[in-house]
Amino acid sequence: MSVATKLEYLKETKDLIKSAIQGKGVAVPDGATFRAYAGKVSEIVGVAVEVWNVTNSPVTNPGTGIGGISWQDPLGVEFDHIGIYENGAETAHVAAGAERWEPPEGNRQFTIKIVFSDGRTSVGYQLPLTDYRNRYDAVLASATIPLSAPRTITLQFDNYVHAVSAAGITIGGMTGSVQLLDQPDSRTVRLSLPEGIFRSGKSYTVNYNAAQGDITLSDGSALPSISLFPADNNSAYSPAAFVGAEIPANEPSTLVLLMSRAVSVASVAGFALANTTAQIRSVISDGATVEFELTEPVDAPTAESDIKLSFTGEGATDDFGFGVPAFANQEVDNYSENEALSILSAEVPASDPKSLILVMTGAVQMTSGAGFTVTGDQAFDLSGCPFLTSDGTIKFVLPQGVNAESVLALAYDGSGTLKSAGGDTIHAFTKTIVNNSTGSGSGGGEGGGTIPAGSGPRDLGIVVLGKNPATAAEVRQVLEAVHRTVEAGLIGNLAEGDHIIPQLSASLAFTVSAGYDSGGGITMAVNPELSAEHGYYMEWVIVGKNSYKGKNGNTYDHVVFQSRNVLGYESETNGGGHYMNPGNDNTTGYLNCKMRQYLLENMVPALKTLGIPFEESWMKAPARKVSRGGTAAEPGADVITDKLFLPTEYEMTGSNTYSNADAERAESQGRLGYYDSNAKRVKYNKDNAARIYWEASPYSGNSASFCNINASGAANSNSASYVRGIAPAFCVA
Repeated sequence: MSVATKLEYLKETKDLIKSAIQGKGVAVPDGATFRAYAGKVSEIVGVAVEVWNVTNSPVTNPGTGIGGISWQDPLGVEFDHIGIYENGAETAHVAAGAERWEPPEGNRQFTIKIVFSDGRTSVGYQLPLTDYRNRYDAVLASATIPLSAPRTITLQFDNYVHAVSAAGITIGGMTGSVQLLDQPDSRTVRLSLPEGIFRSGKSYTVNYNAAQGDITLSDGSALPSISLFPADNNSAYSPAAFVGAEIPANEPSTLVLLMSRAVSVASVAGFALANTTAQIRSVISDGATVEFELTEPVDAPTAESDIKLSFTGEGATDDFGFGVPAFANQEVDNYSENEALSILSAEVPASDPKSLILVMTGAVQMTSGAGFTVTGDQAFDLSGCPFLTSDGTIKFVLPQGVNAESVLALAYDGSGTLKSAGGDTIHAFTKTIVNNSTGSGSGGGEGGGTIPAGSGPRDLGIVVLGKNPATAAEVRQVLEAVHRTVEAGLIGNLAEGDHIIPQLSASLAFTVSAGYDSGGGITMAVNPELSAEHGYYMEWVIVGKNSYKGKNGNTYDHVVFQSRNVLGYESETNGGGHYMNPGNDNTTGYLNCKMRQYLLENMVPALKTLGIPFEESWMKAPARKVSRGGTAAEPGADVITDKLFLPTEYEMTGSNTYSNADAERAESQGRLGYYDSNAKRVKYNKDNAARIYWEASPYSGNSASFCNINASGAANSNSASYVRGIAPAFCVA
């Protein structure tokens, strides 16, 4: 670029700057230098920059930040201070950043100017003539109950207040007191309800008793009393109310309750259903939609119509913790498709005039014959009669035979224990009895027969209850059914291999304390299925029928149940195994060994809790002969009568491989017929591992050992102090 071109460029730039400065109203002399132009720019700043967002309040509450004159300093401009001018003179000096000034009282007009470090000022922001005064009192301007916090109320005052507590404040329309929540700023006080809640649609007022209160003004004086100040109620809270209820079509054991807001149900005791045999058992889930589990399926509307739901007001709270109001006789929409079971036929068979056989439309369960009667030419109250259930068939043993010519009818009044396998109550019915009897009524056949050849073992819980027993009462029901079957002379209806599988749970746990000074405790809250072949850990199998009858003075019919697997083993986690005697000693025999003491004092109470009724007279303690020890040539035998016991070697294997054949003679020994092979004698621990388990027999010719069954199911022996598995047995007669 040439020198001439550069000079022309500078001249054009200088002219542009000059024109811009003159446009701001600042005179620019001809021939001014670039340095002079810079000074003129500073004059422009001094003239044009001002404070902004100015607020001028005629009323000031000194020292509280309320009222007075406020503004915002200019952004990005360096200055010395803000000057407050009156009649051309600076009357107040406000530091940069303070942005507020409290004027003296009186009728005055002020101008706010920016003062620069070189003494220059801005033109200034002029306020109107204002009559300024100081004010210390305060008035309640508003009271608001917010939508989002219906347990609080916000008081907004028009001037400074200071609240120490909520003393003296009451809310009209609300029972109970309020407490000070916080004071977000000097004119706002928030109160909360420790109990109760502001409800939608209700009117509330604020009252303040100054004599009792604790609210002061900025000068230290008391806030005056307030009376019946109306509150703006924006609360959306209303108590939880019944909206609807139904039984779903595909879930007849579920009641779905719809409430107007979320609720939490702690107890179902306050809920009741009418016009149905089903009742509420437990809560599945809660919230605005509550699901209840019922004690049984609700039948279709043709069987159970006009179902009503009532609630006493106890046991349920809403999402704010307040009780759900009671309601009564609210309609339940019944969409259930469940059909109640009914009777297909009732018959007295030709082969057995003492039997009455009922066939239902599905599997059933019952614990007594209550509610059943036979009327006609012969009358029978079946409430005390022995019976056996198998799927949908019920067989009663009548107190006498039915005459061939008798015309009979069966009635069930619906009040008994007859239910479907799923627990559904079966309603009252009547049925003509098909009488095929050929008898004269004098007695008839014995009835019962035997399990057909080739039939596999049965789950007695399914046969009796329609399910595996899940409570101690249900375990007892199964054993009582076995007892009634044996008592009725129908032991042929039971087979070796028939079994009971209690469903262990937190409420039906199997807990045994640790045994004396060796062996761990057992705490099982679940009953794992070890495998299809090995069954469940907690499973009781019929291993003998009349095994002890005719021996050692035992005369009654009976079945022997034994644990299918070992209850604990050695030092395994949660094992609970036990020794026979702690000092490798068998000289006192089974009669005085620690194992027997452990079974009777530790295991029996645990099994009673599980539902095995050892206190019943029909839970027999069969007389059994067991060797007194292992060292003498013929030590003799003790006659032992226990309701829970370990079988002898002969009872388990049919031989005296390690036991004393003279003390435990075959003619005095029972034989558990289920054990016809080593494979059936193998028992497993909770982890599905085959384990050794003890027998009652001392090892013959040895003073330190007892007989046992090894992991392959064969006879064996171990030192008495070894900790091994336990497979106890009991007898139902």
